[in-house]
Parts: sequence; C-alpha cells; structure tokens
Amino acid sequence: MQISHGIGSEPEEIGDDFPALFRPLQELKNKALDSWYVNVLACYPENRGEGLGSKLLEVADEIARDAGYNTMSLIVADENVGARR
Repeated sequence: MQISHGIGSEPEEIGDDFPALFRPLQELKNKALDSWYVNVLACYPENRGEGLGSKLLEVADEIARDAGYNTMSLIVADENVGARR
C-alpha cells in the first residue's frame, strides 16, 4: 500500500470524466505542487497523545527528503484538531 508519494510540478487535469467523488481531493492536491504528499497517517485511539503522529511525520519527512522533496503536504479535516496540530 502506498501511503505517500510525490506530487509533481504540474497540476493534474480535472476533466469532465474525472470521478466526482475524488474531485475535491484532486483540487487540494493541485494546490500542493512540488511536495511529498502523505496520503494516510493513523494510529489506534488508545495510542493517541503519545506522539506517534509526530514520529510518523518525521519518518515521512526523511523519506520525502531522500526522494528530493523539500516540502511535505497532507490534507486534514477542519474538525480533526489533533491532526491539525
């Protein structure tokens, strides 16, 4: 499973045939060009507050830098206060 990947320097075209369900996600990704995109990051509820998310982001940052990216991006829901920190 791919949980992160690089976003190129050109936005992906969102044509009429682009699936409506994924359109908002692609619109956001098109605003994060030239970045390493973290697609999935999660931990079990009983392990929240232990700093695991921060540690996982540190690992993702290392992977991004090794892949030649200086910027990392992820999409977080407004109501997910913990993730927004």
